[in-house]
Amino acid sequence: MLEDLYKDRLEPLAGNLNRPNWDILIDVNNSGVLFESALDAHKGFVWRIKEDVGGVPAFEMVRDKMQYKRYTNVDKYGLLGLSQINVADRRVILTEGVSDYFTAKRLCPERNVLGVTTLSGSRVAKAVLVNLFDEFTICADNDAAAVRNTGTANADRFRAFLESYGKRVVVFVPKDGYKDISDNFIGLMRNGRGKEGC
Repeated sequence: MLEDLYKDRLEPLAGNLNRPNWDILIDVNNSGVLFESALDAHKGFVWRIKEDVGGVPAFEMVRDKMQYKRYTNVDKYGLLGLSQINVADRRVILTEGVSDYFTAKRLCPERNVLGVTTLSGSRVAKAVLVNLFDEFTICADNDAAAVRNTGTANADRFRAFLESYGKRVVVFVPKDGYKDISDNFIGLMRNGRGKEGC
């Protein structure tokens, strides 16, 4: 199902592809969620992500560009992308982490996409997901180089949770050598494999 993420949707990216992945993702962001590079008075140069739902802050984080530390100021639902959801569509692409949210939304702009902001999903996130959706495509991280592939193990636990509520779930794992769908997407662009797919 998620092979469609890459198939015929990899347009060559413009600009310098030797920048950090997050800077590239800012350039291709089409999600409707604020994602920017900024200078923070206390943390220096950061990436900032901010989303309001119904005019109320739902998610706000900054990530330090030097040390890659993440600082979450607001995480009301444990999900990124809720402001963009079409509630009439009971299908969703679920990503592990916020950067993968931007990649999946770039590749599937017409689909519901949500980024889980905590490793296993908060109780609030799980309640939202179970009540809003029936079909899930989980974009797992691929920690194949580690002793234990935490990404696929986490996706399997999430799948078991969703299936216990009668939900249909498919898990997508990026190709070996890529840690997540963002790394996979940008890696293909860096290798000049635009329309070729995975």
